[in-house]
Amino acid sequence: MSDPQLKATLEILVPLVIREIMKCRKVNEQEAFNLLYSWFLHSKLEEYKNAKGMTGKEVMTLFKKHNIIEYIVSCYGALHTMGGLAITEDIQSLIAGSQNAP
Repeated sequence: MSDPQLKATLEILVPLVIREIMKCRKVNEQEAFNLLYSWFLHSKLEEYKNAKGMTGKEVMTLFKKHNIIEYIVSCYGALHTMGGLAITEDIQSLIAGSQNAP
């Protein structure tokens, strides 16, 4: 599936997922988005942890130190269209860049 196809598919799927979360969890739209963001953040933490052979605590410490959690949440719109490996590499680049910053 090409990137435009993936983006178009996700633009259809995300609202459907939000509606299902709202229905199943009996929450409003904002709470449903928060649950979706939480799931997405958790999956990225797990992917990074597994890719780097780290513990969850080590990843959280690293992510907090380099503001990666804020990055993932603020860039959800773009990140959710990327594959897990690409996101892990993107996060690694951000960490490397902030470690090399003056």
